[in-house]
Formats: sequence, C-alpha cells, structure tokens
Amino acid sequence: MDALDLHVIAHRLYKWRIPFLPKCIQVIIFFLFNSYIPYELEIGKGTRLGHRGIGVVINKKCKIGENCLIRAHVTLGGGGGGYPLIGNYVEIG
Repeated sequence: MDALDLHVIAHRLYKWRIPFLPKCIQVIIFFLFNSYIPYELEIGKGTRLGHRGIGVVINKKCKIGENCLIRAHVTLGGGGGGYPLIGNYVEIG
C-alpha cells in the first residue's frame, strides 16, 4: 500500500461526506510517506506515484489526469493564482 492507495480511500470517504476520517488518513500519509496529498484532490484512474509517493506535495486545487506517473519529491503547487492541470499519460519527475 502506498500514499496513492490511502488517498483513494480518503477521497472516497470525502465524496461520501464522512467528516473526520479523510483528514486522519491525510495525516497518516504525511507521517508514513512525508507527502502532502489532500483528500480533496482529484486524481484520474491509473495514475501512480513513484517510490510509493515519498516526498510528493500536491495542491488541493490541482487536477491530475489518467495514467500519469508522478515520481518522488515532486511538488505541484499554484502560485500567482494558477494551479496545474495535468493531462492524461503524463510523466513528472
């Protein structure tokens, strides 16, 4: 189980409007993988995190397409009012 697997669980709980558990899972992801992957983040099917998602930081307003690969120690954030929109079949490293 990696950071993305935990994120999927947290995101589903968030969509089902379960209030406390998604935040707890987000904290677990931070402590186990030193990653910030917010439960509000939308990630497409088939997307994977390299090295189990260690050191990945993603802004909650980003959108990530399907079948992407995000390698370790990648930061996807927004500055100046814009947030990254990652398409399908993209590799970020």
